[in-house]
Amino acid sequence: MNYNIIIKAHGGLKVEGGFSKEEFMPILFVLGIMVGYSAYAEEFISEIISVRLNLMIEN
Repeated sequence: MNYNIIIKAHGGLKVEGGFSKEEFMPILFVLGIMVGYSAYAEEFISEIISVRLNLMIEN
């Protein structure tokens, strides 16, 4: 299983309330990485955290 399957499976996602479908797609992407590429998931998440921390420091 990979992230394409997860995202395609949620193609008909109905979002209610004050959120948009675009707000959920990054979550589905990360979930897909964790499920489909578990061997690389820890490194992937660590890189996301590192970039976010660097952006926070710059601002």
